[in-house]
Amino acid sequence: MAALAAGALGAGIVFAASQAFDGETLPPTTTIVSTRSVIEPTALLDAWERSRVGPYAIDGIIERTRSGQIERSSVHHARTADRAIEQMGRTALVTDPSGQRSCEILESGEVGCAAPTPAPTPAQERAVLAAVVGPGGTHDVYPGQEAGCFQLIARTAVTGSLYGLSTVICFDETTGATTGYTTIQGPESATSFRATSLTSEVTDLDLEPRLRS
Repeated sequence: MAALAAGALGAGIVFAASQAFDGETLPPTTTIVSTRSVIEPTALLDAWERSRVGPYAIDGIIERTRSGQIERSSVHHARTADRAIEQMGRTALVTDPSGQRSCEILESGEVGCAAPTPAPTPAQERAVLAAVVGPGGTHDVYPGQEAGCFQLIARTAVTGSLYGLSTVICFDETTGATTGYTTIQGPESATSFRATSLTSEVTDLDLEPRLRS
């Protein structure tokens, strides 16, 4: 789930982009049951930590459904060993050796960024997810229907959780990138992401906040 996707799950979510989870397998219902058994969260945590490393550049679509109304936004994520960008529309979160900063891209193409703050490490981000799926957390982890996919299901009714009643998240086996996820918040309320392109070759242009078509 990345900050805009899964964190905005980053933020952020393992298979090819053309196979990305399409958000249609799980209907928006308040009763979500898996036919599979709960698994230890280690594999999910490993995949999540790897997704925060790269290198990859990925583009996709985030779709939010609320009471029958659908809103779509374009998303661009790119990562290398020491640089990253998570951009949705004209808002971006940029990470480099100086830290992490939020940026806004104007219609003119000019970019304004806030002062950098310390960026969390992949291990620190892993710890945040571990608190959700570990002992005393709010969600159990189940294997997904496809290789590289995981499903998080809330142990009890939860409100305000990033992972909702259920989240399915999938990772690319080659790059580690999140290629798709769907979060069910409640009846007629869901958020999904699907990748439309993915590459392991990252250029400086991929890492710049800018207007994208």
